[in-house]
Amino acid sequence: MMEAAQADVVTYEFTATITTMKLDYTVVTESSLPGKTISVGEAVRGRLTYNTQTPLHSQWIGEPGEPGTARNYAARGMKNTMSFVFETHGFSFDSAPSTSKDDQMDITVRNDTDAPMGAPGPYDQLNIEAYSVNSYGRNFGSLSMNDYTGSLLVHGDIPHRLPDINSKYILQEFEYNLDHNGVWLSARGALTSLTLVSSVPEPSTYAMFMAGLACLAWRRRTRR
Repeated sequence: MMEAAQADVVTYEFTATITTMKLDYTVVTESSLPGKTISVGEAVRGRLTYNTQTPLHSQWIGEPGEPGTARNYAARGMKNTMSFVFETHGFSFDSAPSTSKDDQMDITVRNDTDAPMGAPGPYDQLNIEAYSVNSYGRNFGSLSMNDYTGSLLVHGDIPHRLPDINSKYILQEFEYNLDHNGVWLSARGALTSLTLVSSVPEPSTYAMFMAGLACLAWRRRTRR
């Protein structure tokens, strides 16, 4: 029996709360760079779209004493975007689709990485990082997930689904970074919700699925 076509372009909505901030190497509770006021405790609301068929860009294979593997997926024109707004002060981030060198998304999958002290054991990690360049400088927005169950990421592939926000052994984080004329601003926090909005096969995938259904129908007719 033929399986349903897996979605290639996946969209999620997410929320997060900022818990820590740094301006260069100094811990701060609020930053008021020109046009960018962000505070600890501020809520973030965003949207993420990524294509699971984004091609492999580079990979790293571990060595003795440095275990694990890492695969980086990135390409132009893959409809990968991330946008979010800081709800208290209204500052927003919006990455353009992956059509230029400066506006793009990197998706990195790490497997069997050494776990930090106190964690259950080696873990897998998914990191989705979007870039954008505007008059304020170079912006980075990212979502990262550390999976201590070994069930989130299979063979280093981009997952078709992200894990539930309440998973016990999955740590999910949000981060925003800005390089503003040599001044580095970093705001980090925990994801508070992650909701699947849509999952749509690419036209080529859908066409293959429909062709498979047509083939099955033809076989059934010829057997009668």
